Formats: sequence, C-alpha cells, structure tokens
Amino acid sequence: MTRSMRATDIAEILAQSPAQGLRCTAMARTESLRLEFDSHDETDGHISGFDASGETVFSGSIAAFRAAIPCVTPETRVATESGGVPAGDLRPGARLVTRESGVQTLRWIGSRVFTAADLALNPLLCPVRIRAGALGEGHPVQDMCVSPNHRLMSPLRGNLVSAQELVGLDGVEAERAAGGVRYLQLLLDAPEMLLCDGLWVESFRPELAMLAGFDAAQRAELLALRPDLSRRDAEAALPETHPTE
Repeated sequence: MTRSMRATDIAEILAQSPAQGLRCTAMARTESLRLEFDSHDETDGHISGFDASGETVFSGSIAAFRAAIPCVTPETRVATESGGVPAGDLRPGARLVTRESGVQTLRWIGSRVFTAADLALNPLLCPVRIRAGALGEGHPVQDMCVSPNHRLMSPLRGNLVSAQELVGLDGVEAERAAGGVRYLQLLLDAPEMLLCDGLWVESFRPELAMLAGFDAAQRAELLALRPDLSRRDAEAALPETHPTE
C-alpha cells in the first residue's frame, strides 16, 4: 500500500531530532512524501521525502521517522519541588523532580510548533493522547499528550516504551489536534526521567546532529549550556525496552 502527499519542511524536522535508520541526503525543502505501508493499519513501512525536482531528500523506516520528535506538550504537568507546573509555564532554573537524581535544575527549553495543516499533511507528527487512568489508577492523573516517540515508563508493562507503542490500548489514541500542537523539549544537566502527570517520562536527550535544526540563537544557548555536544552525543536516560506480548 503506497500513499503520496504534500509535505512541510520535513528535512528541518529531521535535522532537529534525527533518528537512527533515517538517511538524509540533502537539507532541501521537502515538497512531497511517499509512504509505503507494510500493513493495513498504516503503522509500519517506509517513508521517503522529495524536493521540488523529485530528488530524494531523506528515506527510512516509519519507525525511525517517529523517533525524530520526542517532546512533551505545554499542558503536561511536570513535578517540581513546589508542586505540579504545566510544561508551558516552566522557565529555566525551575527545580524538577527526577526518578534517579532527586531534584534537578531545568537548564533550557526548546520549542517547535506544528499547525493543523502540518499535522494533516504529516500525520506521523500527530501527538498521542493518553487518557487519565489509561495505564492504571493515577497513570496519568489527567489526560496528557506527548509526541509519538516520547518515551515513558509504562506501569502496565514495567518498562520504558514510546507513546506510539501504547496506541490501541483503551484510552490511548493518536490525537489529530485540530488547533495544531506545540512540542517542548526540557533539558537538564543530564538525561533524566521526569514525573509528568503521574508518569515517569524522559527529558530531552540532545544529540550532536540535532544542532543543525535549531535557529542560531537557540543553538548558541544550547552549546553554551552543553559544550560537550560539539564533541559527543548525550547518553540515554535508560536503555529502551520494547514491550513483549
């Protein structure tokens, strides 16, 4: 099953948060996408992006494409030393509760906005909504939306999974977000697990190649805080574990 569609500047998205398994051949504007699905539920397969002349800009698996946008949304309540605060109200310097390292300081916040048109053209960018209690009592404590590949600790499975892996469970679905979506990236001194809406979720895990996707001001801020990014990638907060049926 194959689908072609118009696209927004996906090359920029991939530069901001690249994933293993995606091959970028140019940083040109992506004018169209080609999706080749391996199944009727349109979750597995191959994705390619093309510029106006028909040249391939990037190609790879749909799973790798999803890995390009790990973020929370502004409504997500993040546990701080003084209580839960919506992620959109946080500022650098806030003290956040972490799973392994106690209270840690928020150093930087990245932001990326996708309009309703962006999401309509590129459904793989759509957030995943996890309804209150979908993963057990108080998990989460309220409805929460995260990017499809944002990783969280699943109380049902006892391991770290991406939000997309939970789609299909009662109360977990892809959100079309008619008004668009704003994704936020929360950077600490090291990758941590943050308590968000009663679930442990991963903080921003920067990688060297991501710098190309930020504007000059954000890139300068990030490098000032994390000069090691010019030399090596950050490590994951926890190794990824895929659920078993």
